[in-house]
Amino acid sequence: DTQLVVLSAEYGTDYQKIDVTRFLRRRVRDGRLEMKVENSALGNSDPAPGVPKILWVSYSINGDQTQQLRVGEREWLSLP
Repeated sequence: DTQLVVLSAEYGTDYQKIDVTRFLRRRVRDGRLEMKVENSALGNSDPAPGVPKILWVSYSINGDQTQQLRVGEREWLSLP
């Protein structure tokens, strides 16, 4: 079994971002996380209205070293 752990996640711009760690943790199923990055999937919060946003995710798989990923708004996040 794959053990995916979301360590932290932030959504927004370099200057305006919010912590969305708990929203991502809730979406992990069977060691996988798949979702479209959009406001509605991240608590209906828009930290920077009208500006393209990025999701930054720090995670580990099976207890290995921390990895980081950036996914743009309206793109798919798929881990692992």
